[in-house]
Amino acid sequence: MVTHKCYYFLFLSLAFPLLMDVAKAQMPGFLSLDCGGKGNFTDELGLLWTPDGQMISGGRANISVANEQRTQYMTLRYFPADNRKYCYTLNVMSRTRYLLRASFLYGNFDHNNVYPKFDISLGATRWATVVISDASTIEYQELIFLATEPTISVCLSNATTGQPFISTLELRQFNGSIYMTQFENEFFLSVSARINFGADGDTPIRYPHDPFDRIWESDTVRKANYLVDVAPGTEKVSTRMPIYVSSGERPPEKVMQTAVVGRNGSLTYRLNLDGFPGFGWAFTYFAEIEDLAPTATRKFRLVLPGNPDLSKAIVNIEENASGKYRLYEPGYFNISLPFVLSFRFGKTSDSTMGPLLNALEINKYLKKSDGSLDGQLVAGIISAYSTADWAQEGGDPCLPTTWSWIQCNTDPQPKITSIKLSRKNLTGIIPLELTKLSGLVELWLDGNSFSGTIPDFSGCPNLKTIHLENNQLTGGLPSSLGGLPNLRELYVQDNELSGTIPSNLLNRGLILNYTGNIGLHKGGSAGNHKKIIIGSSVGAAALLLATIISCLLMQKGNKKCKYKEHQPFCGPGADINDVPSNSTNSNKHCPIQACPIDNYFEYVPESPVPCFCASPLRIGYRLKSPSFCYFRPYDFPVASADRSGYFNTSEILRIRDIFTSWKFHGNDFFGPYELLNFTLLGHYSYVNSETSGNSMSKGILVAIVLAAVVVAVSISATITVFVTKRHKRYQLAPSRRRLSSKLSIKIEDVKSFTFEELALATNHFSSSTQVGQGGYGTVHRGTLADNTIVAVKRAKEGSLQGQKEFLTEIELLSRLHHRNLVSLLGYCDEEGEQMLVYEFMPNGTLQDWLSAKTGKTLNFGARLHIALGAAKGILYLHTEANPPIFHRDVKASNILLDSKLTAKVADFGLSRLAPVVDDEGALPEYVSTFVKGTPGYLDPEYFLTRKLTDKSDVYSLGVVASLDLAVFENCAFGGWWCSDFRAADNDWVVTED
Repeated sequence: MVTHKCYYFLFLSLAFPLLMDVAKAQMPGFLSLDCGGKGNFTDELGLLWTPDGQMISGGRANISVANEQRTQYMTLRYFPADNRKYCYTLNVMSRTRYLLRASFLYGNFDHNNVYPKFDISLGATRWATVVISDASTIEYQELIFLATEPTISVCLSNATTGQPFISTLELRQFNGSIYMTQFENEFFLSVSARINFGADGDTPIRYPHDPFDRIWESDTVRKANYLVDVAPGTEKVSTRMPIYVSSGERPPEKVMQTAVVGRNGSLTYRLNLDGFPGFGWAFTYFAEIEDLAPTATRKFRLVLPGNPDLSKAIVNIEENASGKYRLYEPGYFNISLPFVLSFRFGKTSDSTMGPLLNALEINKYLKKSDGSLDGQLVAGIISAYSTADWAQEGGDPCLPTTWSWIQCNTDPQPKITSIKLSRKNLTGIIPLELTKLSGLVELWLDGNSFSGTIPDFSGCPNLKTIHLENNQLTGGLPSSLGGLPNLRELYVQDNELSGTIPSNLLNRGLILNYTGNIGLHKGGSAGNHKKIIIGSSVGAAALLLATIISCLLMQKGNKKCKYKEHQPFCGPGADINDVPSNSTNSNKHCPIQACPIDNYFEYVPESPVPCFCASPLRIGYRLKSPSFCYFRPYDFPVASADRSGYFNTSEILRIRDIFTSWKFHGNDFFGPYELLNFTLLGHYSYVNSETSGNSMSKGILVAIVLAAVVVAVSISATITVFVTKRHKRYQLAPSRRRLSSKLSIKIEDVKSFTFEELALATNHFSSSTQVGQGGYGTVHRGTLADNTIVAVKRAKEGSLQGQKEFLTEIELLSRLHHRNLVSLLGYCDEEGEQMLVYEFMPNGTLQDWLSAKTGKTLNFGARLHIALGAAKGILYLHTEANPPIFHRDVKASNILLDSKLTAKVADFGLSRLAPVVDDEGALPEYVSTFVKGTPGYLDPEYFLTRKLTDKSDVYSLGVVASLDLAVFENCAFGGWWCSDFRAADNDWVVTED
């Protein structure tokens, strides 16, 4: 009969392999990056490695080194040898200790045989200088630190030879109080030596024998100045007995099962300590692993040259460890050590056995840098542009090296003195964090698309130079700028500013450029300001009523006038007696003449036919809806007219026909426009009546003119009020042919496609490639030259609303990146076309699935997954985008699904920026706007009040979720739904966050 004890041993024999597999499971808090790698893999130690491609950009190289077959050392990541730093950002747990390890295997990846030398830093602290001396040897740098923030940055920079590169980056979390010191808030521990004495080979001991994956080097490794001057009589000993190591720094049992013993009474070693001289943390690890006779004793002292006080302490392993096979780790939390360390363990006079040593660990204290005082402020600035190349440098903005677009002073805790972000495609309002940089001297934000008002920079008293030109800033120049005591240069030209320039900016030796801001002017009396307003209003009325453009095709200076047969068309001669008494025009070649003023004749002494009065051909246009933003004249070049004919009636008619079909070409300050009427004015007005079979009577014309005057006066009054409130916004009307220069954009990291490229990709936009259609236009599936499948969203021709959506969507999507938002890959802005190129969503829209258009069904788990994804996308827009964004058109057809049915929110054409803090520091609760969206999804409160809030999107999202989740039959009527609901629990896990 089999006893219970037999069952017990049978169970152990079967379970032991499983227990070993569990023991080998990777510890939590481990991260292993295969730099330059392409995919995940698990190495021979059981460690999971992941590629670094999603964390950093840079060159990738394959290398091959003899006797190195590990996958993680077959690739590396390298970076340019420039003045930038290139950083990895890793997530950590605050108030937790970690081991950080970087390795470098050169392998002559650049084929230059130039051994690189560069710096590696942790945050603002320069960690070490990496010096490569052998192409086939792995260089390690290890650091022990206490995390104080949720992320850390590991950066490479300052290459003096070759290019910076990295092979692996590893993060290992410690438990409990391991490596805790009283200095950990001020210092890191840079690992200098970690040695396994008595090792049975050259292979280092690490994971899984060491659960924290520390690398314990063998004392048998032979390299320069490493454990030399070994005392005679030094022997290795080992045991297979288990060792108790669950205290202190917990060295691995396998390390403690070997040791060296000084049979002649002493152990001596000499080695170089990387990073020293300096203060360090030094501990030795002992365990009595020899079976000593009952009368035998092992007592010894540590002897360090120059430190006689250290020799007073006596080590008795069995006594101090409370028995055999137990860990005892004496050491020093703060000891000064030289670069070349010579040490000796010598037995005491009453000891019968020589000294024993299992392991040794020495770390150097590395002073932490607190970093720039402005680090948090700059982090807020770049948060909205995290995908832009200029925002990728990472780490501290000033230390140990500055970012490429920043300059800092040389204080121990530096401040930012210069920010240069010219022409970086920045949008939205000017970040308020900039106004808090107290050390800022220069600010360059020109050539972007900033909107809103200029903020108060009184928090930057050291500012000398401000460049805000070529943006879309509105409002006035704040008087606080005049209060900056050191301001010397202010450039705000080519914006949309208005109002009066503060006097404190004018009454000083300041270089001020404000040209190109139509409504911005120097200050004056109230009367003058009133005149300006009235003048603008009258000008606007005149522009609407009359015309608007006068194209003068004058015959003065016309070379044809020197021919006798042309003189009838050049103007009548004049007698000297006709000269009015107040005329002063005269010269010796041409006597003074009198010209009929009522017919707009002009006296032209320089004409090739002297003494003639020239009558210009004046042409009037009346346009529909001219813009009141600017009233400058528009000159049509005379050179464009055909000069081959004569100015007789037929020629005048021909010229008039030419101008009748003439169209304005896009002018930023004039439009939208449409030709309503065309007439000849002045001396040639008779042509209109001669050629018009049904011309208007004078009475009708007078009535129309009077009516127009009334309309014009009404508009003038409206504009007067409008201007006095100084809320003018200048609207630009982009043409179909191409956006105006103000609106044409170039966006970093978003490709600009040509029309030809997209036409080829979509089979010339054939109906066979069309996958969708909406108010904006059509959507086509396309295949690019590199076989990338994309969705091409093409605007309908002549859609002004489509053009607005085009601009909005590019501006938003170019800086929004989230797994639940559709990714913008590029755009096209040419050949009269406006197109957006997105990642292709093979599973269409949620609406397609809910309407059974796909012919397939979704289980409850998939539906829940979709609803959660859409919610995360909207949550990102509301809480993480800077500034936050209201989508305004959340609906099932705007939820796209990728190949894994991951929801991605799309179509930002109606989106609006959320309210921002106003000049008084208040945050409005809503945005007042015209109601837009899709019936059925619209928030009723928004519909009634026109007050747009984040709740409006949440309501629409609730409608989507209801449609998504509520299309199944009730459990009481359909048992299959209940089983599907239960099955969903195995498919998807939803947590509270």
